[in-house]
Amino acid sequence: MSALLSPDEEIRESLTRRGVCSANHPAVGVELYGSLRIRSGRSRIPMRADSIRTAMSVLLLAEPGLKRLLPPVDQLAENHRFSINGRTITTDLDTPLQEGDLLILFNASVGG
Repeated sequence: MSALLSPDEEIRESLTRRGVCSANHPAVGVELYGSLRIRSGRSRIPMRADSIRTAMSVLLLAEPGLKRLLPPVDQLAENHRFSINGRTITTDLDTPLQEGDLLILFNASVGG
C-alpha cells in the first residue's frame, strides 16, 4: 500500500507509526527558512499537527539535530516567528493548523 502514497504521505505515515505525531491531526508541512534551513540542511518536513505548538514538538522529535539550533518549544516565540501559508505571521504557539497548511519557521533577528 505504501507504494501508492506520495513521499510526503510516506513520511507522515512513518511519523505516525513511530508515535511522533497523531493520525487524527491535519496533514501539514513545516518549512525551515533562512539560517535554520542552511544550518540544518533541511528545507521542509511533512507531518501531522493541529497547532503550531504541536508542529514544533513533532519537528524536534522528527529531526533531533534541530535541538541544537532551536530553544525548547515554549521559548521559540521569543526569537522566532511563524508564517502560515505565507499570509499570516504569528508568535502564538496555540494557533490552530488546518489540512494542507504550510507553516514557515524563521528567525526574527536580522539576517534570519
